[in-house]
Amino acid sequence: MPIQLSIQARFPFTDRFIPYVLGGGGYYLNSFVLDEEITYAWDILGFDVEEKIENSFGYHFGAGLDFFITGNIAINADFKYC
Repeated sequence: MPIQLSIQARFPFTDRFIPYVLGGGGYYLNSFVLDEEITYAWDILGFDVEEKIENSFGYHFGAGLDFFITGNIAINADFKYC
């Protein structure tokens, strides 16, 4: 689960179309559980499978577009790489 802080730069194309870019950083709460069937198969072969996942800091960036239907209601589409 990411906890992120972003900054956006908006570039009003018209009153209705407003593209933007964003970037920032965050803290990522990572968790992972190995499937018992997979670990059992490796145990039969004599391997002990363990996975250790730690929380970490990271960054993200992206871009998007707001399309205003009315003055107060908009549809948003965006892409973010974390």
